[in-house]
Amino acid sequence: MPRRRPPRLALAALGLAACFTGEALQGEPCASDADCGTELRCTADRLCGERRCPDSVRTLSLPSFAPQVTILVTYTTSMNEALTDDPGTTRWQQVLAFVDALARALGDRIDLGLQVVPTVGLMNEYQPCKTDARARILPAADQAGAIIAALPAAPLKIGEHALRAGLDLSLAGFDLTDPDHLRPRAIVLISDPPLNCSDAAGDPEQTVALFDNQLIPRVASTARAGVPVFIVGIDIQPDKGGLPHPGATWREVDAQLAFDALADAGRRPRAGSPRFYRGDEVDALIADLAALPQAFSHCRVTLEDRPAYADLLVLHVGAHDHHVQPDCSSGHGWRWLDPDAPTVLELCPATCAEFRADQTLTIEPRCLPETSRN
Repeated sequence: MPRRRPPRLALAALGLAACFTGEALQGEPCASDADCGTELRCTADRLCGERRCPDSVRTLSLPSFAPQVTILVTYTTSMNEALTDDPGTTRWQQVLAFVDALARALGDRIDLGLQVVPTVGLMNEYQPCKTDARARILPAADQAGAIIAALPAAPLKIGEHALRAGLDLSLAGFDLTDPDHLRPRAIVLISDPPLNCSDAAGDPEQTVALFDNQLIPRVASTARAGVPVFIVGIDIQPDKGGLPHPGATWREVDAQLAFDALADAGRRPRAGSPRFYRGDEVDALIADLAALPQAFSHCRVTLEDRPAYADLLVLHVGAHDHHVQPDCSSGHGWRWLDPDAPTVLELCPATCAEFRADQTLTIEPRCLPETSRN
């Protein structure tokens, strides 16, 4: 038999908290959400009324707003060769100097990581493309010294260009450190020719000889997924080879054309020709990486789905609640970037600044009261 409830005014007049039991019905007094029934919440009028939207609260918590960049380096037999224009310097020595300058210049404003390919091991002679996460340093702040120290003084005597595996491991590293992909990400790919380790290879000889025709598409798909790839070519010289094509050996492909194609696929080509950064152009790359934006530089948050009640979202930043605003003239609150397609919300300037200081933002959907539904 349903229990009888006294009129709300009588309760208020008596100063009773009889409804504060966690079972209050719609329209009854409350002090917090816990006082209301399981499907209701306590409104600003201190009455149980709004519908709760369970299991849909999203919290964005950032330890840092810095971009994340992984340096992907080929550590291979060919890196022992001397530079064409500087016979007194090996390719690997140029790589070491390049990474040293890059890490020292950017390590305090970009979370840097490292992935070396292939992975050093006893079986490299039989598996020259073998690569795993043992040669990876996950992106983090202030680890220029660790990255520089992780690169050996001399390259392998055996090892090939397992760059597709390196790209996969680099992306997996981003997922570990920033699973919601909240911060800008990028990869700096540093390599010399040959670009081998083709998945079309049928034997060890083909593994070394074939051009990896899937590398350029793999770089392109990485960039399309929101991770641009900056290409650095070590000792790349134009030759009589042609464009990359299926079944070609790396000797049949012009290295400069291949690296230009990689740079275009990565969506961050160097201005001018060649399209990739040369091993003596570290300053140009430093300038371009330094221009990567911090997280939420546009103060925008993208939702996976359109909310059922788009204008009822409440954003919690610190101790403050923020509601949708027609504009951001007051500096507080938020608005939809496109009200007709409410999936990207933009924080007003004061609220955005508060988020950057607090580093935690909670997006809470609200639903209409039961009586307001059609």
